[in-house]
Amino acid sequence: GRYGFAKSFAGYEALLADPAVDVVYIGSIHPLHAQHIRAALLAGKHVLCEKPLTLNAAQAQSLFALARERGLLLAEAMWTRTLPFAQALRKTLADGRLGAPRLVTAVLGEAMARRVVRSSQRASIMGRFGRLVVAEAPVMHSSLAGKTLLDCSLRERTGINVVGVWDRGAFQLPGPHTMFTESSVLVVAGTEKQVRTFDRLISEPEKAEMENVPVVILGGGRVGLAVARNLARRKIPAVIVDRQPHINSGAIPHVHGDAADLAVLEKAGIRKTRTIIITTHDDDANIYLTIYSRRLRPDAQILCRASLDRNVNGLHSAGADQVLSLASLVSNSIINLLAPDKMMMLNERLLVFRYTIRGQLQGKSLMECGIRNKTKCSVLAVRDNTGTMHVNPDPGYIFALGDALYLIGDSEAEERFRERYGIDSNLACADADLS
Repeated sequence: GRYGFAKSFAGYEALLADPAVDVVYIGSIHPLHAQHIRAALLAGKHVLCEKPLTLNAAQAQSLFALARERGLLLAEAMWTRTLPFAQALRKTLADGRLGAPRLVTAVLGEAMARRVVRSSQRASIMGRFGRLVVAEAPVMHSSLAGKTLLDCSLRERTGINVVGVWDRGAFQLPGPHTMFTESSVLVVAGTEKQVRTFDRLISEPEKAEMENVPVVILGGGRVGLAVARNLARRKIPAVIVDRQPHINSGAIPHVHGDAADLAVLEKAGIRKTRTIIITTHDDDANIYLTIYSRRLRPDAQILCRASLDRNVNGLHSAGADQVLSLASLVSNSIINLLAPDKMMMLNERLLVFRYTIRGQLQGKSLMECGIRNKTKCSVLAVRDNTGTMHVNPDPGYIFALGDALYLIGDSEAEERFRERYGIDSNLACADADLS
C-alpha cells in the first residue's frame, strides 16, 4: 500500500477476523485497553499491550485468566524486562551472590525527595570513592545565583571543585565566567569535610514562615507516595494531589481532585510552595502539568518523573528543573551493583571512571596535559603509587607512571577520553559507594 503495509483493515473487527493475524499489539488509550484485549483474546490472538495493561488489578486478573484458558500469550510492553541487565540480575539473584532479597527500595521516590531544595541543606552526596566525595547542589534561592564561578571563589573558600553544571538537562564543564542561574545544579567534588563546608557556605537557616510550607506532589501512585514518605523521614512536610478519593498516604495530607484544576492546586498550596514534584506514570500528562505549573509558579523548583528516557528532554523544555527517569535509575543501580569494579554511573548521563597513567601522560603536569580541553572530562582525584588519594589535585601535579586518575564526564566525554588515551577495564576501588 501507500505506506508500505501489506494489508490494512477498515476496523478492529475485520482485523481480528483475519486468520493470517497471529499477534495483536494494542496501543490505544488506557481506558480502552481491557476492552480491546478481551476482543483480541476471544478472537484467538496473542496480545502485547502498552502500559498500563489495564486500569485496575481486577481487569488484569480477569484477562490473564482468559488468556490461560485459551492458551494464548498476554503480555504488557514492559521492554526493560528483556534487557541484558535484567537477565543478568535474575541470574545473580538465582545464584545467591546477593543473598535473599528482602526489600525493594523505591529508588525513584528517594532520588526525587533528595533533590528538594531546602535553605538549610543543599548539597546531596551522589557517590564516594575513598576520600573523594561527589555531590550536587541546586543554586536556586541561594547566594550563588547570578554570579560566575570566578565571583564565587568556591575552591579558595571551601576547597571543593565545581566539575560540572546542569541546567535543565544540559550538562557543561564550567569555566571561570560560567554564570550560575536559578535553574543551575552544580556537581562538586572534594573531601567530605570540603563538601560540608561548601554546604554550610551556601545554606542558611530556614525562614520561620517557610518552615511548614509543604512540597506539592502531583500524583499519589507508588512513586508519589514514596516521595512523600522519604520527605517525611527528612521532616519536610508534603501534600499529595490525586484523582483517587482514597490513597494509602497515612498521615500525609491528600487533596482529592484533578491536578489540572486550578482550584485543586490552590487548595494544595501551589501559590506558596517552593517545590512541585510531578510523579504520574503518563509522560504526556507530566509535560502538560509541568507547563501549567511553570506558568503558575515561575519561581518554584519543579522536579518531574519520566517513564520513558526519550521524554526527558521534552520535560526539561516544558520547564522542569530536574527530570528523573525510572528506567535509567534502575539500570544504573543494577549496573553498579552487578559490576562494582567497572565505571560508576552517578545518574543517567554522568559517570566516574579510572585511568592508569601510561607513557603518554607520564612526567607531564595536569595543566600541561590539557585533559579537560581535549576531552571535556574533569580530573577529580589522583591515587599515587603509595595509595595516597589527592583530591582535586593542583594544576601543577606531575603524573607518575602507575598513578590512577579518577575522572568525571558524560558519555560523550568519556568516549573522547577513551579514543585519545584508552580506559581501565575496572575502577578497582573497593571502597566506592554510590548513594
